[in-house]
Amino acid sequence: MANSNPYGNIGMRLRRLREAAGEEVREVASAIEVSEEEMSSYERGQKKPEEDILLLLINHFDLQDDDALRLWELADYDGDIELQAEQKLRGGQNTMLIMPVDMRITYTDMVQVSANNYGIVVNFLQGLGPTGQPLPVARVGMSYDHAESVIKVLSDTLKQAKNGKQQKHLPSPKNSEEA
Repeated sequence: MANSNPYGNIGMRLRRLREAAGEEVREVASAIEVSEEEMSSYERGQKKPEEDILLLLINHFDLQDDDALRLWELADYDGDIELQAEQKLRGGQNTMLIMPVDMRITYTDMVQVSANNYGIVVNFLQGLGPTGQPLPVARVGMSYDHAESVIKVLSDTLKQAKNGKQQKHLPSPKNSEEA
């Protein structure tokens, strides 16, 4: 009889990460864009995530260095996780990787939105690819409720900008000569 959970160690670790994050299986599945059944099979140890899915899980749970490497090793993948991540993200093309801690502003000229049972995913794109194809520069997933609040904030901000209202700033300190 075949082992029903050959990837039990990584499955147990994924379940613990999810529970520590206070998330349901459906929430994690939606965030990494796999079915709930697929995510459950990872947690039960029946199936191991492909490398690209594992990278999404590492990113989703915000695992750093040793924790990310431990999860990578539990999946029994060989090689340097950073090199693997770069190769997967680049897809053989020169692209710029912007990490969530990167505070630079990226301007986009296209947007693509898709919806599923759990919320929406917004893909921000630029038409800068070597073949003229749009390149994704950011992907943001959110619940329907959060999407509605984002729409309201955008709408309010646009109205304020059109009415000439700008953010209030503290006045500059006065020079000692003026005092």
